Amino acid sequence: MVGVASALFLVADLLSPGPLAKAHEKLEGLKNCTQCHEAGQQVSGRKCLDCHKELQPEIASGTGFHGRIPPGKRDCNACHHEHQGRDFELIEWPARGKKSFDHAATGFALEGRHAALDCAKCHEKPGTFLGLEKKTTCLSCHKDEHRGQLGQNCVACHTESAWKPAPGFIHAKTDFPLRGAHVKVDCAKCHAREESAFTRFKPVAHASCTDCHKDPHEGRFGIDCTRCHVEDSWKQIKGASGERAFHDKTRYPLRGAHATVACKDCHGPGQAHKKAVYKGLAFDRCTSCHADAHEGQLAQNACDRCHDENGFRPARFEVADHAKTKYPLQGAHMAVACLLCHKQGKAVKGLVAFHPNAARCESCHADPHAGQFAKKACADCHEVATFHRPKFDHDRDSRFALTGAHRNAQCASCHVNGRYKPVDTACAACHADVHAGQFGVPADCTRCHETASFRQVKFVHAPPFTSFALAGRHAPVACDKCHAAAALAGGRTARRYKGSPVACEACHADYHRGAFGAKCAPCHTPDAWGKVAFDHLARTGWPLEGRHADTACSNCHIGLDLKSKLPKRCAACHEDVHAGEFGARCEGCHDARGWQSRFDANAHRNTGFPLSGRHAFIPCEECHLDTRDRSFSRASVSCAQCHEGDYARTASTAINHAAAGFSKQCTDCHGALAFRPARFPSHDQCFELSGGPHAGIRCLDCHRTLVGSLGIRACDTSNLGCTTCHTHSQARTDPIHTGIIGYQYTDLKCYQCHQFTPAAAAPRRLRR
Repeated sequence: MVGVASALFLVADLLSPGPLAKAHEKLEGLKNCTQCHEAGQQVSGRKCLDCHKELQPEIASGTGFHGRIPPGKRDCNACHHEHQGRDFELIEWPARGKKSFDHAATGFALEGRHAALDCAKCHEKPGTFLGLEKKTTCLSCHKDEHRGQLGQNCVACHTESAWKPAPGFIHAKTDFPLRGAHVKVDCAKCHAREESAFTRFKPVAHASCTDCHKDPHEGRFGIDCTRCHVEDSWKQIKGASGERAFHDKTRYPLRGAHATVACKDCHGPGQAHKKAVYKGLAFDRCTSCHADAHEGQLAQNACDRCHDENGFRPARFEVADHAKTKYPLQGAHMAVACLLCHKQGKAVKGLVAFHPNAARCESCHADPHAGQFAKKACADCHEVATFHRPKFDHDRDSRFALTGAHRNAQCASCHVNGRYKPVDTACAACHADVHAGQFGVPADCTRCHETASFRQVKFVHAPPFTSFALAGRHAPVACDKCHAAAALAGGRTARRYKGSPVACEACHADYHRGAFGAKCAPCHTPDAWGKVAFDHLARTGWPLEGRHADTACSNCHIGLDLKSKLPKRCAACHEDVHAGEFGARCEGCHDARGWQSRFDANAHRNTGFPLSGRHAFIPCEECHLDTRDRSFSRASVSCAQCHEGDYARTASTAINHAAAGFSKQCTDCHGALAFRPARFPSHDQCFELSGGPHAGIRCLDCHRTLVGSLGIRACDTSNLGCTTCHTHSQARTDPIHTGIIGYQYTDLKCYQCHQFTPAAAAPRRLRR
């Protein structure tokens, strides 16, 4: 019954396929079906392309989305469904919607910022997503912000993640690599904005420093700045050590940062010295020139224990030096900047005085728990290595062990606003009830869900969870096919589980239109809709056998009218192609296994023309020519009726039957068993060919030519050629025939003596 059910669905779709979508509404109506469908077939891809010509170049060139679909899978109807209503969208997107479409299938993968764009940003033409297969370069969509200065290969510098920064651009590959202080200069300092609001990159003058920098020396030292200055710093002079070499001969050689200090900073004139002083300056201790930044907290003249001449910062006070204090640095404290603890303006040695409880964390760190763990020290849970790696074991030290996905959750997602005590451990305290109270308030989520994943459920669609067990074709059906989303108050939605109907007719349309009531189960099972248990013999009294078992229900039950009783005679369904010649008992020759008749050659013996020989193997239509309204009782039995053409074709052979005056009664010479060899009864009267030693030989074996020789005369000896087969030389033959009256070495004389006829049991004896 698989074919019955399938055909039943097909007819239902054919009779009422549903309205076309808005885009195809002009094709509505039965007269337009063949615009899209081949006769009796599904939608034709060829006909689709007859209208949608814009896809033809894409498919021909193997580009774009449609061109990359393998030919064997390029079925338009697989993605574009029709007859679903005026407002139905003709494009079938993936299960998660348009945004889940794999754009890489078009040949242009969406990555970076492109992935978040709305489709309409690029596909601006309403109702279509075509026409962009050639727009795969950046400039086909984006304005060239550089106005052609840097070429058209945007991806050489930029990525799809963001316009800025341009990670592919490397200034070192230009003819002006950035070094020293130039590395930190903002791009706009050199590449100015033009009036047309774009940045000038090329050309930019850079042959000389003065192209960008003002000459503070006003040309007194020439235009080659690099003679004295370096790119690391304007104030770092290359020539200073040479110019001040004389200072090394004094009691205070200039080292480190001192070598670059302006002379007047030490020698004046300035605030300390009203006029320049070069002799008698104190230099035995650092404080002679430098103010004590530590305000006397450290030992006098001990600056070089931490500082050197290269610079005041960084100081050489290392972790090992800090270990000698009352507070050794450990863990993350070793990476903390000094000023985070030693605030500016606070005395270093006064650290203990200002923080007498330095051993307690809260003397420096704010309590993020707002006193919830006042009875515990920070070190009970935290360590100095990192604050974010607590020693706290949630499974051991709390009443809520972390399992599954809870183990990877951020603390703040459960402990909102830093609340740790008390915390409600019920599922509903953290998770919204997506089932809207269908399974109780509060719901026992653990009855169906695992902590490993919300979608990993223990629920089985069978008792005791539900009274409706999923079996057969129901098992792979997506949940949302039966459990649809329902609107709730406040604009929320939830899938309906409780109270869902379980009757077949609640989900499935009755294709029988009430002919069998509303109970599907007596005939159908969940294994397959087409696999039915309908007993046609028991229910109707008519067994479905042979070809009847494969025919569609609608072929007999017109219009799927299953209630009306049908006649059981063959003629009620089948047209009598014999026009009543054999009566109305079709089963006499035909059966339900096929239209092929059981009327064979043996049965033909009862007609006026028994089939014998080769006639028993030829198809019926060879003689009964009218295949549309074939006549059997009026068929001719004359040979010429069927073999007239064979008779005429002998004109091009050696034996022209018409020229020879042969009768059209073929049976005179030919038999039904085989057309060859033919009989020639009249020839036997003068020379036997039907039997004897010459039986079966060809005419031309004895007659040198047949042209003009054949006729109604049976014994025409004018062109005999006995010696053609009997090749005796005259020198050998003459002695044998010595004394034979009338002997001559000619073909005719051979025949006159050596005759083979049925009347003669043996050849005529030669007379000597």
